Amino acid sequence: MRWPRSAALAEKRCAAQSEVADRILSTLTPEEIESLNVLTEKIIHQCKDMGARGERKHGRHYRHGKGRGCRK
Repeated sequence: MRWPRSAALAEKRCAAQSEVADRILSTLTPEEIESLNVLTEKIIHQCKDMGARGERKHGRHYRHGKGRGCRK
């Protein structure tokens, strides 16, 4: 269950990101936006072909310390 405060924070973050994206896209021509969309699609398909699923790893298991040092 999400906390109400974290939901409000997520909404603020999403609104801020949308505003920045709109400002960036407003400076591009329609041809540049189309090129950007094509490149983005290619990257997405290439990542999927390589097996990237977009899942986040739990941070606790990937931290250093308590016997999990930087050994090579």
